[in-house]
Amino acid sequence: MQIKSTLGATFRRLAILALCLMVTASLTLAGCGGEDEGSTASPDPGVSESADAGVGETSSAATSETPDSGATEDPTTDGGEPTESAAESESPDLGDVGQSFTDGGDPTESATESEKPDAGAETPTTDGSAATEEATDGGDPGDGGQAFAGTAEEILGKVLEGVDGETHMPMVMGIDINPENVRNTTGLSEGDFDRLVLEAYASTGALITTAHLLVLFRCRDAGAASEAKALIADGFDSGRWICVYPDVSMVIEAGDCVILISSKQDIAEAVSAAFVDAAGGSAGESLVFYRQ
Repeated sequence: MQIKSTLGATFRRLAILALCLMVTASLTLAGCGGEDEGSTASPDPGVSESADAGVGETSSAATSETPDSGATEDPTTDGGEPTESAAESESPDLGDVGQSFTDGGDPTESATESEKPDAGAETPTTDGSAATEEATDGGDPGDGGQAFAGTAEEILGKVLEGVDGETHMPMVMGIDINPENVRNTTGLSEGDFDRLVLEAYASTGALITTAHLLVLFRCRDAGAASEAKALIADGFDSGRWICVYPDVSMVIEAGDCVILISSKQDIAEAVSAAFVDAAGGSAGESLVFYRQ
Protein backbone atom coordinates (compact mmCIF):
# COMPACT_ATOMS: atom_id res chain seq x y z
CA MET A 1 0.00 0.00 0.00
CA GLN A 2 2.82 2.30 0.89
CA ILE A 3 4.49 1.68 -2.48
CA LYS A 4 1.27 2.40 -4.35
CA SER A 5 0.74 5.63 -2.50
CA THR A 6 4.38 6.59 -3.22
CA LEU A 7 3.96 5.85 -6.90
CA GLY A 8 0.70 7.74 -7.05
CA ALA A 9 2.25 10.77 -5.48
CA THR A 10 5.17 10.57 -7.94
CA PHE A 11 2.82 10.36 -10.93
CA ARG A 12 0.89 13.32 -9.69
CA ARG A 13 4.06 15.32 -9.32
CA LEU A 14 5.20 14.33 -12.77
CA ALA A 15 1.82 15.26 -14.23
CA ILE A 16 1.91 18.62 -12.51
CA LEU A 17 5.48 19.12 -13.66
CA ALA A 18 4.55 18.21 -17.25
CA LEU A 19 1.57 20.53 -17.14
CA CYS A 20 3.77 23.33 -15.84
CA LEU A 21 6.27 22.68 -18.61
CA MET A 22 3.52 22.72 -21.21
CA VAL A 23 2.12 26.02 -19.88
CA THR A 24 5.60 27.50 -19.75
CA ALA A 25 6.30 26.35 -23.28
CA SER A 26 3.00 27.77 -24.48
CA LEU A 27 3.70 31.12 -22.90
CA THR A 28 7.21 31.17 -24.30
CA LEU A 29 6.00 30.37 -27.80
CA ALA A 30 3.26 32.98 -27.47
CA GLY A 31 5.77 35.59 -26.41
CA CYS A 32 8.20 34.81 -29.25
CA GLY A 33 5.39 34.92 -31.80
CA GLY A 34 4.29 38.37 -30.56
CA GLU A 35 7.85 39.71 -30.79
CA ASP A 36 8.23 38.41 -34.37
CA GLU A 37 4.95 39.96 -35.41
CA GLY A 38 6.04 43.25 -33.84
CA SER A 39 9.33 43.21 -35.69
CA THR A 40 7.64 42.47 -39.00
CA ALA A 41 4.71 44.85 -38.74
CA SER A 42 6.42 47.85 -37.19
CA PRO A 43 8.95 49.54 -39.48
CA ASP A 44 12.04 51.15 -38.11
CA PRO A 45 11.20 54.79 -37.42
CA GLY A 46 14.73 55.88 -38.35
CA VAL A 47 14.60 54.12 -41.70
CA SER A 48 11.16 55.48 -42.45
CA GLU A 49 12.14 59.03 -41.64
CA SER A 50 15.31 58.74 -43.77
CA ALA A 51 13.35 57.38 -46.70
CA ASP A 52 10.74 60.10 -46.38
CA ALA A 53 13.45 62.74 -46.17
CA GLY A 54 15.22 61.35 -49.28
CA VAL A 55 11.99 61.30 -51.22
CA GLY A 56 11.26 64.84 -50.13
CA GLU A 57 14.68 66.05 -51.21
CA THR A 58 14.33 64.32 -54.59
CA SER A 59 10.94 65.89 -55.13
CA SER A 60 12.32 69.29 -54.19
CA ALA A 61 15.25 68.88 -56.59
CA ALA A 62 12.94 67.76 -59.38
CA THR A 63 10.66 70.68 -58.70
CA SER A 64 13.54 73.14 -58.79
CA GLU A 65 14.94 71.70 -62.08
CA THR A 66 11.63 71.60 -63.90
CA PRO A 67 11.15 74.88 -65.86
CA ASP A 68 8.10 76.91 -65.18
CA SER A 69 5.55 76.08 -67.82
CA GLY A 70 4.26 79.58 -67.61
CA ALA A 71 7.73 81.01 -68.32
CA THR A 72 8.11 78.73 -71.31
CA GLU A 73 4.81 79.64 -72.83
CA ASP A 74 5.20 83.35 -72.10
CA PRO A 75 7.10 84.31 -75.32
CA THR A 76 4.53 82.68 -77.57
CA THR A 77 1.22 82.93 -75.71
CA ASP A 78 1.27 86.73 -75.78
CA GLY A 79 0.98 86.91 -79.57
CA GLY A 80 4.63 86.40 -80.53
CA GLU A 81 5.82 89.86 -79.50
CA PRO A 82 9.27 88.68 -78.26
CA THR A 83 9.82 86.87 -81.56
CA GLU A 84 8.81 89.92 -83.55
CA SER A 85 11.19 92.07 -81.53
CA ALA A 86 14.08 89.71 -82.25
CA ALA A 87 13.19 89.63 -85.95
CA GLU A 88 13.09 93.41 -86.08
CA SER A 89 16.48 93.65 -84.39
CA GLU A 90 18.08 91.16 -86.79
CA SER A 91 16.43 92.31 -90.04
CA PRO A 92 18.32 95.00 -92.03
CA ASP A 93 16.57 98.24 -92.88
CA LEU A 94 15.19 97.69 -96.36
CA GLY A 95 13.50 101.00 -96.61
CA ASP A 96 16.04 102.47 -98.98
CA VAL A 97 16.01 99.47 -101.30
CA GLY A 98 12.27 99.00 -101.19
CA GLN A 99 11.70 102.65 -102.05
CA SER A 100 13.06 102.07 -105.53
CA PHE A 101 10.41 99.46 -106.23
CA THR A 102 7.46 101.15 -104.54
CA ASP A 103 7.85 104.24 -106.68
CA GLY A 104 8.35 102.16 -109.85
CA GLY A 105 12.07 102.80 -110.12
CA ASP A 106 14.81 100.33 -110.94
CA PRO A 107 17.55 100.08 -108.29
CA THR A 108 20.10 99.29 -110.99
CA GLU A 109 19.03 102.20 -113.19
CA SER A 110 21.65 104.60 -111.90
CA ALA A 111 24.44 102.04 -112.28
CA THR A 112 23.25 101.17 -115.78
CA GLU A 113 23.11 104.79 -116.83
CA SER A 114 26.60 105.39 -115.50
CA GLU A 115 27.94 102.46 -117.55
CA LYS A 116 26.23 103.43 -120.82
CA PRO A 117 28.74 104.68 -123.41
CA ASP A 118 28.24 108.06 -124.97
CA ALA A 119 26.34 107.62 -128.20
CA GLY A 120 28.52 110.22 -129.88
CA ALA A 121 31.79 108.64 -128.78
CA GLU A 122 33.97 106.77 -131.20
CA THR A 123 33.82 102.97 -131.06
CA PRO A 124 37.23 101.25 -131.16
CA THR A 125 37.69 98.54 -133.75
CA THR A 126 39.58 95.25 -133.35
CA ASP A 127 42.76 96.75 -134.79
CA GLY A 128 42.81 99.63 -132.32
CA SER A 129 41.60 102.31 -134.75
CA ALA A 130 38.51 104.40 -134.13
CA ALA A 131 35.56 104.19 -136.51
CA THR A 132 32.29 106.11 -136.34
CA GLU A 133 28.98 105.17 -137.87
CA GLU A 134 29.52 107.48 -140.84
CA ALA A 135 32.71 105.63 -141.81
CA THR A 136 30.94 102.30 -142.37
CA ASP A 137 29.54 103.36 -145.73
CA GLY A 138 30.94 105.83 -148.22
CA GLY A 139 33.53 107.38 -145.88
CA ASP A 140 36.25 109.76 -147.01
CA PRO A 141 39.38 107.76 -147.94
CA GLY A 142 41.54 110.59 -146.63
CA ASP A 143 39.97 110.18 -143.19
CA GLY A 144 40.64 106.43 -143.07
CA GLY A 145 36.92 105.68 -143.49
CA GLN A 146 35.47 102.46 -144.83
CA ALA A 147 34.06 102.54 -148.34
CA PHE A 148 32.28 99.21 -147.87
CA ALA A 149 30.64 97.30 -145.05
CA GLY A 150 31.11 93.56 -144.63
CA THR A 151 33.87 91.02 -145.09
CA ALA A 152 36.19 90.89 -148.09
CA GLU A 153 34.19 88.02 -149.55
CA GLU A 154 30.90 89.91 -149.06
CA ILE A 155 32.30 93.08 -150.64
CA LEU A 156 33.58 91.20 -153.68
CA GLY A 157 30.19 89.50 -154.05
CA LYS A 158 28.46 92.89 -153.90
CA VAL A 159 30.77 94.24 -156.61
CA LEU A 160 30.13 91.26 -158.89
CA GLU A 161 26.39 91.69 -158.47
CA GLY A 162 26.76 95.05 -160.18
CA VAL A 163 28.57 93.67 -163.21
CA ASP A 164 26.72 94.06 -166.49
CA GLY A 165 24.72 90.95 -167.18
CA GLU A 166 26.00 90.84 -170.79
CA THR A 167 29.55 90.32 -169.58
CA HIS A 168 30.52 86.68 -169.89
CA MET A 169 32.24 85.60 -166.66
CA PRO A 170 34.35 82.42 -166.63
CA MET A 171 33.87 79.51 -164.24
CA VAL A 172 35.57 80.48 -161.01
CA MET A 173 36.44 79.27 -157.53
CA GLY A 174 36.93 81.23 -154.30
CA ILE A 175 40.15 81.35 -152.30
CA ASP A 176 40.86 82.83 -148.87
CA ILE A 177 44.13 84.75 -149.05
CA ASN A 178 46.55 84.17 -146.18
CA PRO A 179 50.26 84.73 -145.51
CA GLU A 180 51.07 81.33 -147.05
CA ASN A 181 49.52 82.00 -150.48
CA VAL A 182 49.49 85.80 -150.70
CA ARG A 183 52.81 86.21 -152.53
CA ASN A 184 52.09 83.57 -155.19
CA THR A 185 48.54 84.84 -155.73
CA THR A 186 48.86 88.62 -155.49
CA GLY A 187 52.60 89.50 -155.47
CA LEU A 188 52.30 91.06 -152.00
CA SER A 189 54.91 89.86 -149.51
CA GLU A 190 53.95 88.10 -146.29
CA GLY A 191 55.32 90.94 -144.18
CA ASP A 192 53.43 93.60 -146.12
CA PHE A 193 50.28 91.50 -145.98
CA ASP A 194 50.44 91.25 -142.17
CA ARG A 195 51.31 94.94 -141.84
CA LEU A 196 48.74 96.43 -144.23
CA VAL A 197 45.89 93.96 -144.75
CA LEU A 198 43.16 92.71 -142.42
CA GLU A 199 41.71 90.12 -144.82
CA ALA A 200 41.56 89.29 -148.51
CA TYR A 201 39.44 87.07 -150.74
CA ALA A 202 40.04 85.96 -154.33
CA SER A 203 37.90 84.71 -157.20
CA THR A 204 40.06 82.93 -159.77
CA GLY A 205 39.49 80.87 -162.88
CA ALA A 206 38.66 77.25 -162.08
CA LEU A 207 41.04 76.10 -164.84
CA ILE A 208 44.74 76.95 -164.80
CA THR A 209 44.45 77.85 -168.49
CA THR A 210 41.92 80.62 -167.72
CA ALA A 211 43.72 83.91 -167.11
CA HIS A 212 41.25 85.42 -164.68
CA LEU A 213 41.80 86.73 -161.13
CA LEU A 214 39.91 89.14 -158.88
CA VAL A 215 41.20 89.86 -155.36
CA LEU A 216 39.51 92.14 -152.80
CA PHE A 217 41.80 93.40 -150.01
CA ARG A 218 40.37 94.86 -146.79
CA CYS A 219 43.20 96.99 -145.40
CA ARG A 220 43.77 98.57 -141.98
CA ASP A 221 42.93 102.07 -143.22
CA ALA A 222 42.95 104.22 -146.35
CA GLY A 223 46.68 104.91 -146.03
CA ALA A 224 47.41 101.17 -145.86
CA ALA A 225 45.16 100.62 -148.89
CA SER A 226 47.07 103.22 -150.92
CA GLU A 227 50.41 101.62 -150.03
CA ALA A 228 49.13 98.10 -150.76
CA LYS A 229 47.87 99.27 -154.15
CA ALA A 230 51.35 100.37 -155.21
CA LEU A 231 53.04 97.22 -153.86
CA ILE A 232 50.57 94.91 -155.65
CA ALA A 233 51.06 96.74 -158.95
CA ASP A 234 54.82 96.37 -158.56
CA GLY A 235 54.85 92.71 -157.45
CA PHE A 236 51.99 90.95 -159.29
CA ASP A 237 53.03 88.50 -162.04
CA SER A 238 50.60 88.71 -164.96
CA GLY A 239 52.28 85.67 -166.55
CA ARG A 240 51.39 83.34 -163.65
CA TRP A 241 49.15 81.17 -165.83
CA ILE A 242 50.30 78.41 -168.19
CA CYS A 243 50.64 79.59 -171.78
CA VAL A 244 48.01 82.32 -171.37
CA TYR A 245 48.03 85.99 -170.39
CA PRO A 246 45.30 88.35 -169.33
CA ASP A 247 44.41 91.32 -171.53
CA VAL A 248 44.87 93.76 -168.66
CA SER A 249 45.92 93.91 -165.02
CA MET A 250 44.94 96.85 -162.76
CA VAL A 251 44.36 97.90 -159.16
CA ILE A 252 41.86 100.39 -157.74
CA GLU A 253 41.47 101.58 -154.13
CA ALA A 254 38.39 102.93 -152.36
CA GLY A 255 38.69 103.88 -148.73
CA ASP A 256 40.31 100.95 -146.92
CA CYS A 257 39.72 98.51 -149.79
CA VAL A 258 41.79 97.58 -152.85
CA ILE A 259 40.70 95.40 -155.76
CA LEU A 260 43.13 93.61 -158.06
CA ILE A 261 41.68 92.83 -161.50
CA SER A 262 43.55 90.65 -164.02
CA SER A 263 41.36 89.29 -166.83
CA LYS A 264 40.01 89.89 -170.33
CA GLN A 265 39.46 93.49 -171.36
CA ASP A 266 35.64 93.45 -171.25
CA ILE A 267 35.59 91.67 -167.86
CA ALA A 268 38.18 94.07 -166.38
CA GLU A 269 36.21 97.12 -167.56
CA ALA A 270 32.88 95.75 -166.23
CA VAL A 271 34.31 94.78 -162.82
CA SER A 272 36.19 98.08 -162.36
CA ALA A 273 33.03 100.05 -163.21
CA ALA A 274 30.99 97.99 -160.72
CA PHE A 275 33.61 98.55 -158.02
CA VAL A 276 33.61 102.32 -158.53
CA ASP A 277 29.80 102.42 -158.45
CA ALA A 278 29.64 100.32 -155.28
CA ALA A 279 32.24 102.56 -153.58
CA GLY A 280 29.84 105.50 -153.81
CA GLY A 281 32.30 108.09 -155.10
CA SER A 282 35.16 107.19 -152.74
CA ALA A 283 37.16 105.24 -155.33
CA GLY A 284 40.55 106.50 -156.44
CA GLU A 285 42.10 106.32 -159.87
CA SER A 286 42.61 102.92 -161.45
CA LEU A 287 46.24 101.93 -161.94
CA VAL A 288 46.76 99.77 -165.03
CA PHE A 289 50.19 98.15 -164.69
CA TYR A 290 49.93 95.52 -167.42
CA ARG A 291 48.32 95.45 -170.85
CA GLN A 292 48.82 92.86 -173.59
